[in-house]
Amino acid sequence: MCKLFSINVQAFSKGFPDWKHGEEYVLLHENSTPHKNAVINWTTRKERKNTIDKQLMQELEQESDKFYKILKRVVAVVKFLSERGLVFRGHNETFSVPNNGNFMGCLELIAEFDPVLKEHIQKCSGKKHSVSYLTKTVYEEIITLMAKKVTKTIIEEVNSTKYYSIVVDSTPDVVHVDQLAIILRYCYQGKTRWCSHYEAVKAIKNNYEEILTVLKSIANDDQEKMDQREEAKTLFSKMTSLENGILVIFWEQILERINKVNKKLQTAGLDLLDASALLSSLEGFIKEKRNNIDPELTQYEILAKTLTNYLSSEYKDKRKRILRYSDGITGCGSNLTGKNKFKIEILNIVLDKFQNEFQKRKKIYKENSENFKFLFDIGNKKTKIIDESSMQNAFNEQSQTNCAEILKIIYDKHLIDTFPNLYTVMKIFLTMPITNCEAERSFSRMSYIKNKQRNTMSDDRLADLMLLSIEHKITKSLNYDEVIKEYALINIRKLRH
Repeated sequence: MCKLFSINVQAFSKGFPDWKHGEEYVLLHENSTPHKNAVINWTTRKERKNTIDKQLMQELEQESDKFYKILKRVVAVVKFLSERGLVFRGHNETFSVPNNGNFMGCLELIAEFDPVLKEHIQKCSGKKHSVSYLTKTVYEEIITLMAKKVTKTIIEEVNSTKYYSIVVDSTPDVVHVDQLAIILRYCYQGKTRWCSHYEAVKAIKNNYEEILTVLKSIANDDQEKMDQREEAKTLFSKMTSLENGILVIFWEQILERINKVNKKLQTAGLDLLDASALLSSLEGFIKEKRNNIDPELTQYEILAKTLTNYLSSEYKDKRKRILRYSDGITGCGSNLTGKNKFKIEILNIVLDKFQNEFQKRKKIYKENSENFKFLFDIGNKKTKIIDESSMQNAFNEQSQTNCAEILKIIYDKHLIDTFPNLYTVMKIFLTMPITNCEAERSFSRMSYIKNKQRNTMSDDRLADLMLLSIEHKITKSLNYDEVIKEYALINIRKLRH
């Protein structure tokens, strides 16, 4: 610059030989008046656009702007497909063919209304183009880049909140490779398989008559194979027993209640107190069934006989069984017969087993609920730990019974300094994991992303796609400019190396 624009003759305008002391002389030269004048001359000439590379710079800027727009559309398509866990690649990676996959298909759809992308696709189609940004290599790099940015965002949120819990679970994927899910539960800015059994029993109950009719038809059909006819007769005999009808009614009622509690436990934002109350309610339901088993069984009998006209009206085991031993001695079996035997040896055992399991599961919930019970009292304004008038003024006399709502109000109204201990305790309380349903949801998403048609997917790609899909809100909020700028920097580093 000084050689071209400086009017003073100096070492840096005619050649500088003493590079041993170069750093010292360069610093002195940059602060010198001749150098500053040379910079001013060059800047003035540049602003007048009288540089020799004016046309070249304009073309470079136009080309850069064009590829920025193309990359922005590519990133938008990658975000769209990743959020929904959709397939990217097709059988044929060529434009204008029907089986070229979702990625190219989305670009073709956008190109119908976008002249910039349309022109670029036409230019790149049918020939090898040095820079197209429309290949699988590009979107794979963008997927990895976006996954890293989502991970970075989560780490920043966890670091800012201080308190978090970890849920770890694993399950085999479609090719029987064990996949590990790590779930982080935390409060950020104040926010935070019984169904299939029930549906099966419900379907049997609602179609009991039709099932028996079909079984009877198969059993009496001479054209059916003998083993199938015998199996149909056996099933028909079992299903027409009074005991079987009672069990269908019994399990339909039990599983319906369990299913409702199970769905409620999977609700996002559920806290420990609500979970404990749900389990207590379910335990009370089972206990009431057990304590009133006689009238309940009578009601089951009445309902069972409405299922079908084929159903027997009597219990099978009405007589005492005579047992004969190898030494010739005979003896009576159980003194229980008919209804009493069915009640004690089946229904009571099932209900007792349920109660024992609920007590085990409830114990840990109850202990932690007692420790944090004062938080629930705060929401109902029963506590004397915090001055009631100050709480009412802070919350505008709103009656809040949900800890998550109170925490959000403290954050939104900038009351953290006013109630620092309460804010900390609530964050710890709300980060405690209630169930492992978050891990189960991630496994459901995994089975959607890695299926029989995509079973060769690498673990790294599966992890990236699952993260982008599960954390779809963060994925959707990613800034286009930041993603494109980081992608450009990565490719510049590749060229340097």
